[in-house]
Amino acid sequence: MNEKGFEAGAGVHGVVAQNVGGVGAGAWVMGQVTKDIFLIARGHHTELIPYSGYKGVLLDSQFGGSGGFRGLYRISDDLIVGGEVTADYLQLRSSTGLGSAEHFVSGVASFPVAEQAFPGFWVYVQPTVGAGYRFASGKAVETPFSGFMEIPIGVAWKATDSMVLIAEGGFAIPFTGGYLGLAASWRF
Repeated sequence: MNEKGFEAGAGVHGVVAQNVGGVGAGAWVMGQVTKDIFLIARGHHTELIPYSGYKGVLLDSQFGGSGGFRGLYRISDDLIVGGEVTADYLQLRSSTGLGSAEHFVSGVASFPVAEQAFPGFWVYVQPTVGAGYRFASGKAVETPFSGFMEIPIGVAWKATDSMVLIAEGGFAIPFTGGYLGLAASWRF
């Protein structure tokens, strides 16, 4: 973020998994707390489309948010590494299976690494692991405690001094799926 102390961004994404696809949107804000340390908050919603038959808007969807801290450290002019810890909430609504809302509260740690490939053009990866508690409204779930991992890989282009355009893709385990997203962020 160089000398900028605040960032806000939004984007769209598509997901493909073993038995469902979907489209959605996400947004985030990040503000500098002290040198190299940032407070971050994210929110997202994905409208899921089961391959077995779409039943209607919001009947099959996933939404949630997270908040926490990110540390970013410049190793050289072309290499940045970091660490992030967040608390995360996810709700999954399904017209199949449980037939109600499933909730997942977890702790998440990730380790972003970004390298400048060309002036103003960065490539990055952010290996992520998390674990938490899953529950459903009035019903038992098969695995109340579980973990996951994600591997987001992306490119970021600094289009102007205040705007960055981002393309990112990745996959998640054990969710047997992948995603592709496009976003823009503004830095002040």
